[in-house]
Amino acid sequence: MVYQNGRRFSDDDLTDPQTLVDVLKSLFKYDAPPIEEWERAADEFGEKVPEVANALVKIIDTERKKNAAFVQAFTGFCEICRRAINPNIADDVVEKMLVQHLLTERIFRKVFDNPDFAQRNVIAVEIERSFVH
Repeated sequence: MVYQNGRRFSDDDLTDPQTLVDVLKSLFKYDAPPIEEWERAADEFGEKVPEVANALVKIIDTERKKNAAFVQAFTGFCEICRRAINPNIADDVVEKMLVQHLLTERIFRKVFDNPDFAQRNVIAVEIERSFVH
């Protein structure tokens, strides 16, 4: 008798090699409900990411055109990125980093229970200081 997730899974004769192989395959294919829920949420999030990312890019573009404080913060942030990462990093790459941070920071903090995520990375600290608060 084989149990899985607290329930009887199989009463098959496991002395038969093919039956044993089939039962083991079924056991290894099993996804617990939390894993299924995670995969469903990940798929849903993956579908929404491009839409949210495009909206963030539009917001950044708008702010770069008419918000002097944002332009100053973005320019300063670009300089920090050039010092910390690469002196030749382009503004559009920095913009993508900003969007990526805005999309992922709360995931790391909440989903992965990592509240210190933004405090342990110089770029993340600067994004939080300059753009989020």
